[in-house]
Amino acid sequence: MMLDLSAHRASRSGLWHGAFEGIATVTGLEVFDVEAMAARGRDLITEAYSRGNCVIVGLGGQCVLQHMKDVLHVFIYAPWRDRIARVQKRVAAAADIDRLIRMTDRQRADYIRMYFGCNWNDPHQYHMLISSEFGEDCVTRMIVDAIKRGDDHAPESSGVRQS
Repeated sequence: MMLDLSAHRASRSGLWHGAFEGIATVTGLEVFDVEAMAARGRDLITEAYSRGNCVIVGLGGQCVLQHMKDVLHVFIYAPWRDRIARVQKRVAAAADIDRLIRMTDRQRADYIRMYFGCNWNDPHQYHMLISSEFGEDCVTRMIVDAIKRGDDHAPESSGVRQS
């Protein structure tokens, strides 16, 4: 399916920009079908869920699996200064990093809202919100502990899955 370029140019470029934080050069956007990609993403998330224990990072998993009882939705966020430092390592020194991050967040939010009908930064979409300041090991332990506690309260036939 071909998209109307004038109506979808911003969302298509936003997807690529948001996915790669502005570091990838993508050509041929005029044939990129973001609607098909969103549908494929939804299918992949649903398929992964149906196979059992999995971790889905991004991609709208919190929206696609929002009504599943055996899913743990976790939002890991970084303090602004950490985000700036991470992006500074990836882009030219002359770039307006603050603007780039805000634009990327807006484009990601627009994509999730447009194709999955959710607000990606709504805390009610998640069971846990964790700051990355705790470090990878601590964040991992918190999530694993939440899964184990969920398993303790879930029926024998189902475990808590992550998205």
